[in-house]
Amino acid sequence: MVDVHGDVLIANEIENKNLFWALRGAGGGSFGIVSRYIFKIHKAPSQIVYGRSVYNIIKFPNVFDAFQLLALSNPPRSINCIVTVNQTSILIEVIEILPPLNSSAANCIHILASHFPSQSTSTQTSVLKFYDYLTTVGAYGGNSLGIANATRHDYAPIYFQGTSFYVQKKVFADGIREIDKLIQVMAKYITVEIQLHGGAINDLKSSDTAYIHRKPNLYKANPDYIGLPYRSEEEEAAALDWLKIFFATTRRVMHHKESYQNNVDPDLKDYLKRYYGKNLQRLIQVKRMYDPTNYFNNPQSIPTAWLF
Repeated sequence: MVDVHGDVLIANEIENKNLFWALRGAGGGSFGIVSRYIFKIHKAPSQIVYGRSVYNIIKFPNVFDAFQLLALSNPPRSINCIVTVNQTSILIEVIEILPPLNSSAANCIHILASHFPSQSTSTQTSVLKFYDYLTTVGAYGGNSLGIANATRHDYAPIYFQGTSFYVQKKVFADGIREIDKLIQVMAKYITVEIQLHGGAINDLKSSDTAYIHRKPNLYKANPDYIGLPYRSEEEEAAALDWLKIFFATTRRVMHHKESYQNNVDPDLKDYLKRYYGKNLQRLIQVKRMYDPTNYFNNPQSIPTAWLF
């Protein structure tokens, strides 16, 4: 990392340990310019089971309750489940990493069949090679090329605003009904993505790195607005108002206290607590050590002091 003095620092478990701790979870422009990374990589799985079911939006209470029961069941770490909600439909995606010699989609099929309602408008499951999985589900922004041939020229700049929160406990019927009232009047161009949270993330404690979002979180939700140049001012205002109301309602109903720092939400007043929790005080100490004049800053960067 290049620090405020222009010096190149090495940060790892031996050198600049506090900085290494801080950069893993709070490195977004607060301490210096990270010019080089060394990653531990893992061998790609040979096969992925990809299953999906689509439901009408009126089924949200049943689908959401089924999803949170799945989250509470402590599913195997080889399984992930994502719920994506828009104005008209709900998409359930179940992804399972298979060992090399296992070509069975049994777990994935079982989850779709036993955990979620049977009244889906469509359901499909397939076993894919890892690369085929990426090219199947990795196309963003409506690009049909997939990631194999995509370049930056295939994507137009868009306006994006979103928020996020982590949920740790079951939401009961009254709370689901209150959330569903907002889901049924969702503004245009809003997407709410809800994803299981676990696996390797929970192999570390929340104090092991600056990233706090680990156990006992069950899932993470990302309500987002995607704007394009041709959205009207009225549509954009309605979408942003809906996001604020949805966040406030879920905060009261779901009692969430954490947000993901890479889903920057400019409307969060308590962003430092929600992003960094009990790690904030140590992060401020690291900031003072490596950037005491606050040269590296942005509207939500780590400060050199904070009034509790």
